[in-house]
Amino acid sequence: WLKSYLNFDEDRALWAYVADEVMAKKALASDLSVDEAIRRNMYLQSWRAKIVGKDSLNPDLKKMVQVADKYDVQMEALAVSREAQRSAIIWYHTKSNANGYMFNSNKVNDCLKHKHKVLTVGDAENLARKTQSIRHTYRRDCRCDSCAATRTTTACSHPNQCFAKSRAMLMSLPDKWNPLMAQPEDYEEMDEIQNNLDARQHNTDEEEILTFKTKISQATLTDTFRIFNDGIRSSGYAPDTRMEPEPDEEYIDVFTDGSATQNGPNGARAGAGIFFGENDVRNTKIKVPAELGVSNQVAELVAIKEA
Repeated sequence: WLKSYLNFDEDRALWAYVADEVMAKKALASDLSVDEAIRRNMYLQSWRAKIVGKDSLNPDLKKMVQVADKYDVQMEALAVSREAQRSAIIWYHTKSNANGYMFNSNKVNDCLKHKHKVLTVGDAENLARKTQSIRHTYRRDCRCDSCAATRTTTACSHPNQCFAKSRAMLMSLPDKWNPLMAQPEDYEEMDEIQNNLDARQHNTDEEEILTFKTKISQATLTDTFRIFNDGIRSSGYAPDTRMEPEPDEEYIDVFTDGSATQNGPNGARAGAGIFFGENDVRNTKIKVPAELGVSNQVAELVAIKEA
């Protein structure tokens, strides 16, 4: 049930939308300041549904929420694609660093919700980028094309104020959840193409070459959900995985491997090896420290990292 509920792709089950509506009406008393119309999903937003006491969720939904709490289900990812970023709900975004006042009902927020129809991060981004319009000024009476068109289509009396508030909401998000910031996705595809070209040029034996894929961005919002987080939250910054060798750098073949005995249980031992060639001084063997967690997978990662 939980996995199906947290599927936000086009094939999302109809019952999940019904569950969204039910849970939105059962918000905790402390979250009633969140406009019910924008309570869309408590795993995408920072409000919570009531699971104990009078007028709480029904037994099936309550059990689903309890399972999610038990295994600490959270949106977590090393990097997030722009598609996933934009499809998240901007109001009370679960990753926002702002307090509730940023999103609570006021004149500007009501204009964003009702006139501009802002719901998602992508909607807020579209408005925030309108400040880049030629001749835009940060004034109520700005006559740039973006402000003029916005007044005509939405009846907004102060477009610049709404543009600025959209930007402020986005800037309350960690960089890796903010589409206004540079993201690994911006260079990952080109890196993969270049890696494949380099491998083909270096391959003189015409054997199949499998290149290391550096893409780490999670493609959809559904892909960002993780379990067993144990209260640990990842950094707000995506790692920089760009591979930019100098033009005169030598292409190097290096082989790595790792293995463990009695893989998994207490008492296991693991080692890693790095091989550049016969009698190469860079060849290395490594005993994997027990505190890293002894397993084949850890040993292999240690070898790759040290290489």
